[in-house]
Amino acid sequence: MITALQKELAAALGSQFAIDEEIDSGGRAHVFLARDLSLYRDIAVKVFSPDFARSLDTARFTAELRRAASLRHSHIIPVHLSGVTASGLPYFTMPYAGRVSLRDRIGASPLPLADAISVLRDIAAALAHAHAHGVLHGGLQPERILLAGKSVMVADFGVVQALTAAAGARQRSGHQRTPTSSDTGGATYLAPEQVKSGRADALADVYAWGVIAYELLAGVHPSATIPVEASADGSAARFTPRPLGELVPLLSPAMARFVMSCVSADSSARPASARHLLETLGGTPVSAPAVSQARVRRLPLVAAAVLALGAVATLLVLRGKPERRAASTLQTKERPVLAVLPMSDTREDSTDAYFVSGLTEELAARLSRNRGLRVVPHSSVHALHATETSDPVELGNRLKVPSVLESRMERRGSRLLLTVVLTDVKTGNARYRETFDRDESELFALEDSIADGIATTLGVPHDQSARSLEERTGSGSAHDLLLRARYASLRGDEASIREANAFIVKATQLSPGNAAIWRALAKNWIRFEDGFAPTRQARADQRAAEARAWALDSVSNGALVARARDAFWYGRDVVAAERLLAQALRRDSTLADAPLYADVLLVSGRADSALAVLMRAARLEPMSPLVARSGPAVLTGMQRLEPLRAVCTNAVQVDSAANTVECLRMELRVAGQWREYLATCEPAEHACQGIALHGMGRPEEARRHAALLEASLRSTGARAVDPGLTASWYARMGEADRALAQLELALSAESRYLAYLHHPYFFAELIGDPRFEAFARRVLGS
Repeated sequence: MITALQKELAAALGSQFAIDEEIDSGGRAHVFLARDLSLYRDIAVKVFSPDFARSLDTARFTAELRRAASLRHSHIIPVHLSGVTASGLPYFTMPYAGRVSLRDRIGASPLPLADAISVLRDIAAALAHAHAHGVLHGGLQPERILLAGKSVMVADFGVVQALTAAAGARQRSGHQRTPTSSDTGGATYLAPEQVKSGRADALADVYAWGVIAYELLAGVHPSATIPVEASADGSAARFTPRPLGELVPLLSPAMARFVMSCVSADSSARPASARHLLETLGGTPVSAPAVSQARVRRLPLVAAAVLALGAVATLLVLRGKPERRAASTLQTKERPVLAVLPMSDTREDSTDAYFVSGLTEELAARLSRNRGLRVVPHSSVHALHATETSDPVELGNRLKVPSVLESRMERRGSRLLLTVVLTDVKTGNARYRETFDRDESELFALEDSIADGIATTLGVPHDQSARSLEERTGSGSAHDLLLRARYASLRGDEASIREANAFIVKATQLSPGNAAIWRALAKNWIRFEDGFAPTRQARADQRAAEARAWALDSVSNGALVARARDAFWYGRDVVAAERLLAQALRRDSTLADAPLYADVLLVSGRADSALAVLMRAARLEPMSPLVARSGPAVLTGMQRLEPLRAVCTNAVQVDSAANTVECLRMELRVAGQWREYLATCEPAEHACQGIALHGMGRPEEARRHAALLEASLRSTGARAVDPGLTASWYARMGEADRALAQLELALSAESRYLAYLHHPYFFAELIGDPRFEAFARRVLGS
């Protein structure tokens, strides 16, 4: 039977959602299973009950919840939508993660020790990520931790913060009620100071994690182990559970002490942060936490537990299974693969953000030059790390690599204190750990030392040829400017690209003999071509910079790929481009620019070879942003639906905001589902609508949108758009005349899209038109 609450909620959500059944009900809220009809997915909707809602300032609640909605992490259930029903009941939606909670799992049977540690690590990762973004939980308990297979998902981040703020605002307006323990989760998971004040902080979340850890490992809540006479007066000072080690004899003493420190009634005795929990369970190096003076006396016990726990967790997992260690050792005999995670900085400000980002990229590049190693491109790792998790084991599993390198930097004047850890993904064990204290001027020597240590650990010969690179010549100031430029360009907007350009130009003046700097300048001018400057102007500057780089270095892989790109895009010489890319591929079988190679092969008429190159790249580098951005277009042109779906699955994981809609449109295009394609178009997207309408056989309507597109491109202040790109839009809209006119403009502008005249993704609709064929012969020379 549909209740009045369901009807009211359905009215608030609108026709996009269909309310199904109620899946959870408590004193303050109801949770419903619903269906998002536009994206064909299940969601959960939580709506607060009328009695509870009356105590809240609903506007304040919605405003506070926005911070939680910004969280993106593989172990956090995000908030998607929030609002208020007609009668003033606040609600929010989130992905449906199933109905099995950690409470259900604890009640069913004890978890194996290794599984319990894995669950605790995932919860700590969620807390660390949320705290880093200023969001607390405040009501962590097993009921709010959902399990879907091996995936651990924590719900209701930020909700308690929002409720507390909203109740406080309401209280100041004359209502006295504030959230109680039933609002924030059972009081048995609240820290003593949270019970007293009604407010949570990061250490309260650490306490809740500790209680869950105790219960998960011992099978009993810590409060149940307190003698009755000790707990009767409710004194926080006397809340002393039975030592965990007594209940779980197989547990390491270090682990037992660490969990007990988390459930201390004295907040200053707990680990400093959720990040500290994660570093401990992940086996990563632990920096000295910021502590109060009252805490210093207690540090030896906690520090001993922290430093030992990474190895302890590994021993717990591996006890009695030496064959796993043997398998891990054998795995390194054949060209070991590793990922280099983004470096972390102990400083809380972002002063050195550009430096640590650049140092990570350089360290990955230095390791990749050893031909005995294969290193996942830094762009792939950065994309996954930024949107998902910082747990090295989980990242390694997602990237499908056996080893992950983490690093942490602390700057002390001109001195760099750098700690690096190489983690075995299968075991979670730290195979290599070293701390270096070097002057900033010794940066390249520091990279060499790390690379040598990794090579020794993995049983790979040191590659001496990687030490004497031309790109290392030049001043330290020029190198610093190059790092600043790389960091600025990551933002991708016009102002940032111009800022990067200014840095690189200064660097070329300081080190005119550095090929890497000239190549970085050429690459930055290519970014200007993507809508920020007329193609001809940017092209002239790009050509000059590339010529300088080639004169200084014509043998490195970067030089070969850059020359191949130039030959294909602007020389439209597919033979030369293929030769150069094949040469680069022979030097490095994990060629990062595989989509370019696939494009060259496709326009040469070798679709099967193009498919093989692209799918191999997608298999080797599943999280590569380059493959995610360019690969789907290649596969769409080939009309290969299943490979397209496989690559698009990875593309959405790399960057859901940028790739979800585009990938959906490409899949619909290949499937011929033009009506569904039209449904993805925004009102102002005239190219999208015109393409869909042409596919649906409605040429007059498509032509109307083509005219609207033409008018918008001519409007004052419109951003520079490459005419070769607009020509492809008109071609797909069935507007041959407009497409050919744009192609003539593209020829005078030296557009790189002219290299794609025989690429079926861009101009398939014009093939066979005599005027287009004549133009293609004139441009391509055949």
